[in-house]
Amino acid sequence: MSSIINFIKESLEKIGGAPNEVLGQNFLINPDIYNDLIKTAEIEPGQKIIEIGPGLGTITEKLAEAGAEVIGVEKDPRLADFLKSQFRAKEKIRIETADILEYQPAKEFTDGGYSVIGNIPYYLTSFLLRTILEDWPVPEKVILIIQKEVAQRIKAEPPKSNLLATSIKYFAEARIIKIIKRDNFWPKPKVDSALILIRPTINRSRREREQFFKVARAGFSQKRKQLINNLTSLGLTKIQTKKFLKLSDIEPQRRAETLTIHEWETLTKNISSQF
Repeated sequence: MSSIINFIKESLEKIGGAPNEVLGQNFLINPDIYNDLIKTAEIEPGQKIIEIGPGLGTITEKLAEAGAEVIGVEKDPRLADFLKSQFRAKEKIRIETADILEYQPAKEFTDGGYSVIGNIPYYLTSFLLRTILEDWPVPEKVILIIQKEVAQRIKAEPPKSNLLATSIKYFAEARIIKIIKRDNFWPKPKVDSALILIRPTINRSRREREQFFKVARAGFSQKRKQLINNLTSLGLTKIQTKKFLKLSDIEPQRRAETLTIHEWETLTKNISSQF
C-alpha cells in the first residue's frame, strides 16, 4: 500500500494540491479492494461504465484494462485535468469535468445499458443514490464504496425501514459485498466503509418511479408521525388519506418505516389512480 500512497502524494504534489476535505476526498490505497470492485462489476468487453469521482485514476485504469469503456465524472478541476493528461492516449477512457449531481447520462444512455461505479464521498451518498434511482436511465448495476452506516441503512427492513432502503427495494436488490476498514484509505476517514452492489430487478418506467417516490417521500416526511398525518402533504385531506390507506389494507395509525415494499406499491397505485 505504501507505493500507492507515494503515487497519490506525488501526483497531488504535481497538481499543487492536497486532498480536498470539502469534496470528501479519501483515496483507496489497498489494491485487493480494487480487485474486489472489478470482480463485483463482472466486466465484459465493451461494457459501458460511469465512474463517479475517479480521483487519480487508479480504479479507472483497472476498469479499462478489464475491457470496460469508462466515462469518469470528476468535479475537482485539478484532478480532471490530471486525468485528461494521464489518459489522453486511452481510447476506452473519457473524462468529464462535472458535478455528478448535474451530469445527464440520459443523453448517452437512453435505455440503460451501463453500470455505475465509484468510491464516493460520504456526504453525497443518499442524495446521489436517489438521483440515480429517480432521474437516471436505470443502470444494470450500481457498485459503490460508501459509508458502512449508510450501507446498513440500505439493508434495513420493516419495522425499522427508511426512505433510502424503501427507494432501493422498489426496483432493485442490494447486497453488502464486504466491509472496508478505514485503514484502507488515505487520508484515513473517521469511519469504516462498505462495498455495496445494487442490481435492478424490475424495469420501472420513469412515471412509475416518480409516483412511487412522491408517495414514499410524503410517508417518511416526519419520522414520528403516523401515515394518516404525513400523507396529507400530498394535498389530501385526512378523510381521503384514511380512505386510501384502508383501500390498501393499511391501518392509518401505522408509520412509514413499518410498511413492506408490497404495501408501498399498493398504496402508490391507489393514490395515483385518483390523480
